[in-house]
Amino acid sequence: KGTRARAFARRLVERFDVRGLEAQGVATPTRSLSGGNMQKLILGRALTGEPALHDDDESSPHVPVLIIANQPTWGLDVGAVSAVHQRLLDAAAAGSAILLISEDLEEIFAIADSIAVMHAGRLSAARPSSQWRMAEIGAAMSGAEAGVANVETLGA
Repeated sequence: KGTRARAFARRLVERFDVRGLEAQGVATPTRSLSGGNMQKLILGRALTGEPALHDDDESSPHVPVLIIANQPTWGLDVGAVSAVHQRLLDAAAAGSAILLISEDLEEIFAIADSIAVMHAGRLSAARPSSQWRMAEIGAAMSGAEAGVANVETLGA
């Protein structure tokens, strides 16, 4: 497993530009990484889908059923943001459901197929992202949008 773990660390450096893993690889203490590089490491580990680290079947990559991405690009540089967005889109294309939690409207529109807005414990009805305008999302975020449903009633 040491060889596979080193290969995984190498892929994280290549795909997510995680600085600080080059020298020690997987032996690098995460506390020694910068905040941005730690964020990239966490995302890379979740999104890279390395079967060697999940099970013994190396024939196909691990594809998570659901990825909950809470502010996934916070603190990242522009290049890393683009890489994270692409990895999320790749995961969605491979069959993963993505629950994106973000205050960055550009990020939301770049990734989301449908958008629901939460305000004060209430969730607006989800609708395709093409049916939202940024001003409407702003209104929903402030609670001004009509048609906001209580979260507790949504799955009941």
